[in-house]
Amino acid sequence: MASYADPLQDKLITDSLDFLPSHFVNHVGRILMPFEHERNPWQKTIPQVVFRPSTTNVQSAEHKSLYNAVLALAATHLIQKGVPNKEEMQAKASTHYGIATNELVKSIQTGNRDYGTFLAAVVTMMMIEVFRGQSGSWRTHLHGAWDFIRTRGSTEPWESDLLSMGLTHAWYTSAIICDSNVLCVQPSPNEAQPEARVRFEQALLRGMADCVVLGFTLGANPTIMKCITEIQRLKRLLQTNAITVEDLEQKSEDIRCRLNEVGSPGNGWLLPTTGLTEKFAEYHINAFKHAAFIYLARETQDAAPYMLEAHVAEIFRSVDAYFEAGGENFAVWPTFVAAAEACSEQHMAAARKWLEVSSSSLETRVPRAATNIEQKAKQVGMGNRDHLGAILEEVWRRRSVESMVCGLEPSLITMDWKEVMSDLQIDVLLV
Repeated sequence: MASYADPLQDKLITDSLDFLPSHFVNHVGRILMPFEHERNPWQKTIPQVVFRPSTTNVQSAEHKSLYNAVLALAATHLIQKGVPNKEEMQAKASTHYGIATNELVKSIQTGNRDYGTFLAAVVTMMMIEVFRGQSGSWRTHLHGAWDFIRTRGSTEPWESDLLSMGLTHAWYTSAIICDSNVLCVQPSPNEAQPEARVRFEQALLRGMADCVVLGFTLGANPTIMKCITEIQRLKRLLQTNAITVEDLEQKSEDIRCRLNEVGSPGNGWLLPTTGLTEKFAEYHINAFKHAAFIYLARETQDAAPYMLEAHVAEIFRSVDAYFEAGGENFAVWPTFVAAAEACSEQHMAAARKWLEVSSSSLETRVPRAATNIEQKAKQVGMGNRDHLGAILEEVWRRRSVESMVCGLEPSLITMDWKEVMSDLQIDVLLV
């Protein structure tokens, strides 16, 4: 499919059967990974399945669901970007989303489900909710995917083909990031059967292929993602008083040692990369690595911002270098984690600059009075980004107020962004 310069030209937005597939491949699929790569499942694998289907799956309910979910996601992205014929595009997005939902229900009822195509449909529908910026609605699909995977886990179907493997890894990466939002220990669909999840994790990590690895679609790597999951387990143990101080420090030191060993990609992390792609990958690995250090210190030590300043600086150095080199969509999780601990004017300015570039559309959903961010930017078109500024501005405001009340420097004031997110009744997936 040919690329084009401007996704918002009226003459191109006339026929969803022709335009939306092209927009998905050339724009949406590209921004769903932070750099160009030939194994991008959104830009390569899914389009091959959806737009060049085999005769055996073209009539299946899961294929119809995926096809319409892809078109709905493309239409939703255009709406977020500020497309001129917004009402027409909203109608198309709604129609395709409804068909995708109905076909997914049919697939569940018949029980004849192709693993890769079904999971791709569910994850794509989750991304529609992320793009819409609807707080919390994405969880329904995230948890539904886990229920589906659990029923198939004994056969390890993610090993069967590139679509199955790529989407399983994309889903699980999102699930790990989702768990970092948890404020306190609560049973959730992802944790309802912890033994099943542990077995799944072990099988998934054991079954890595050379071409697709855990964390790949976000710009992270398996070592970092595994460290994040272990930090989450330590947090649960701490909150239930199920770990001694000695064990906590030993396990924390083990995580720190493994993070310190994380370097540039290479050595099989991805297929060979060169030029800007390699640089973009390095910037993301560095950011995720330092964000994991911050996450560990905050969850296990309640570390104050002054203890994390070097990690915050490293993350924003990578973010700045990425955009200066022409990058479009830096990963949310590491940047947000750093921004929440930003205390200096320099780092808060860097966070606002990132938010500006990452905003969804020319018309922000965040009330003008609630933020100091200037909403005039080159937009990514993902609605979840519109909530980030409200959360961070409130974190910074509360820290400033507490600093004045206590007579302490802001860098000495700890502030849990998850509490702020909960107070604001915002539930956003940080991808």
